[in-house]
Amino acid sequence: MGTAIYVYENLEQYYKKYENFVDPKKQINETSFKVLDLYIKFREKLWIILDTDKYSNKVNATRSITFFNLKEFKNYADGDEKLVTHGKISYDPETNHVRFFPKLFGRCDLNLKVDKFHGEKPKKLSKIDQGNIFYDMTFNRLILIIGGKD
Repeated sequence: MGTAIYVYENLEQYYKKYENFVDPKKQINETSFKVLDLYIKFREKLWIILDTDKYSNKVNATRSITFFNLKEFKNYADGDEKLVTHGKISYDPETNHVRFFPKLFGRCDLNLKVDKFHGEKPKKLSKIDQGNIFYDMTFNRLILIIGGKD
């Protein structure tokens, strides 16, 4: 089964939904790994770099969404990856897709369907808060949160 993409209206919605799953006493929280970086590979794959070296992962770099810990990424990176910089991820409520490097005209670098949206959907294209992206290892979910109002 593939990685699901969940989008939350704001950080409060995320905390409300995940309050029973996240245990601050645990050193490793499988339900809320902090995402350090996102990379686009060949305009068709999303590589997720997690903030952990303590969790071992069997990497399958052929999948459309793949996650790596800090040590593993160095073994797979070859320089063709494009770093997703701040402000380059948007949620489109009309198509229910997340767009990476969205463009006014033409095709964005990567367009992924959102599996579930929590909260009230925005009426227009909204930027994702890249300071608050999480990966839920337990349920295999990439969790994106819409940033503040522009």
